[in-house]
Amino acid sequence: MTNFCVALHHRGVISLQGEDHYTLLQGLITNDIHLLKEKGILFTALLSPQGRFLHDFFIIEQDDILYLTPEKERTPDLLSLLQKHKLRSRVAIQDISDCMRLYAAWGGACPSSFKIDPRLDQMGYLRLFPNDTCPEEQGSFEDYDRHRIMLAVPDGSRDLVIDKAIILENNYHELHGISFEKGCYVGQELMSRTHHRGLVRKRLMTVKIEGPLPPFGSALFHQGVRMGTMKSSVGDVGLALLQIDSVTISLEAENGARVTKTSSAEPESNNPQALP
Repeated sequence: MTNFCVALHHRGVISLQGEDHYTLLQGLITNDIHLLKEKGILFTALLSPQGRFLHDFFIIEQDDILYLTPEKERTPDLLSLLQKHKLRSRVAIQDISDCMRLYAAWGGACPSSFKIDPRLDQMGYLRLFPNDTCPEEQGSFEDYDRHRIMLAVPDGSRDLVIDKAIILENNYHELHGISFEKGCYVGQELMSRTHHRGLVRKRLMTVKIEGPLPPFGSALFHQGVRMGTMKSSVGDVGLALLQIDSVTISLEAENGARVTKTSSAEPESNNPQALP
């Protein structure tokens, strides 16, 4: 039994059926759709032509149907984008958010029929349920939020600014959301150039702040040095997009501040944390 099982009500569901559903998504998403055959679930993003964040979602395959789990309030936008790129592809695309719901479980053994979260094993497990067969919840959405924040896992536009954010700065590569071996997709040029030239100068990290947490988008300072920008938060922890050089300078200046150092090319871990 897991200690927690929570409905992710903020996520919708889109279904894709038809012989061209793999081909359609392969030309759009940052991950390799063919990896879906290994575990039945994939984490990925969809970018603008300029390589900026638009959507992230899981893809879950069941009975030759592909289910996408975008942010619920932004499901119509993703649906419109998919329809725009569909052209003559033999794919039926439908918003079924009122029929199915995504659940997350963690803190124990894998529940029946759940799949391991493809981002990090520590995140736990995921499963889609028809609304009439949903399990009883154990815990709250705030529990889930704290769990993912402590692992430095972003949650769509709650952490990334739409049409501006670069997903390589937000741990998507470390969370297995990008493939650098697949063919072309929308926004690939910026991803490849940034990755191969080691141009990542910011990193999404977990932060713990004494007193009230600053609101989303607030500038963060430590000992007079601007560190970065606040993102989502719960309780006394949150996520912040931090300048890597500023984190390193702060660490050196304070002589022992608890900050996990990272390089601009590759982080030392999959869940970098900054805890001044």
